[in-house]
Amino acid sequence: MDVLKKAHGNLEACTVNENTVSVQGKHYDANQIVEFPTKKIKDYTLKSVLFFLLNSKKSLKEYMSLCKENGIPSVSHIDKASILAEIQSFVPVAVKGFFISPKYESDKKYDVPSIKSRDLIIVPSSLVSKIHIDNVEKLLTDGVFESSTANPLSQDKRKIYVGGNLFTIIKNIDNFKKEDWDRVKAVFIDNPASEESEEILLNCTRDVAIFTFEQQKFKCVKLEISGSVLKNHAKVLECLR
Repeated sequence: MDVLKKAHGNLEACTVNENTVSVQGKHYDANQIVEFPTKKIKDYTLKSVLFFLLNSKKSLKEYMSLCKENGIPSVSHIDKASILAEIQSFVPVAVKGFFISPKYESDKKYDVPSIKSRDLIIVPSSLVSKIHIDNVEKLLTDGVFESSTANPLSQDKRKIYVGGNLFTIIKNIDNFKKEDWDRVKAVFIDNPASEESEEILLNCTRDVAIFTFEQQKFKCVKLEISGSVLKNHAKVLECLR
């Protein structure tokens, strides 16, 4: 994404070839897949997206003709606007990242682990859960709860950006291994006493943001494990109706 951001700012310095693309004098693999969390139709290569940027002012007919002539897969008209918006709003990730979440209730500062690409956020799989895969992004980015009319069972996972960092939202933990748990940064649970929640708490053996829903409020919990003792620090968020 960083390459496309640079390209968008200086398209005159970009070229597209069969196996490589050139951006400001540097060469990149033209066939690498670029992650776009908001895309709806298909995955796109760096070559396809850069070619779209270079010809974004041409008519649809001209653009499709050029794609055919050059043997370059086109960017769907359904995805064009969202892809362009993602490129324009992209902020390069610093070496050390920070998990952006609602502020804690107290003034105490907490150490937050550095963010790696594709870290995981677990959400409930239940159809009746308040927070699920389709509305968790709003809570994490704005600290606001919104009821969603979408079907929370429509997909098993999706990618979102929070504070410029890429996360994978996932609801199925049946086949999780240790390396998967090590990638977890945040978890939403319906009932801390449930069997699934107990499994999550046992496996989150490092600092993870835990969210529960109690009495029409979201509670953001900082999880610390010392033997079998859990020490929780919470911030309560009012749900917007």
